[in-house]
Amino acid sequence: MTSLRCVINAVLEELFAGMERIVTRGDICENLEAELSQWDQHRNLLLDRLATEMYAPIDALPPHFSL
Repeated sequence: MTSLRCVINAVLEELFAGMERIVTRGDICENLEAELSQWDQHRNLLLDRLATEMYAPIDALPPHFSL
């Protein structure tokens, strides 16, 4: 069952995982720009999903969604 809390937790986990990947890379100087761009795109997709679920009309939510 998907809840707003689960979506928020997923967004936060992805953000922290992305930050950890950037910090722990040995070749950070060479790949930083590409990694940041991919991470930013992924973060934006997750935040778009969160916004869609937060602001969707109740009758438009999928049946498994609960508040």
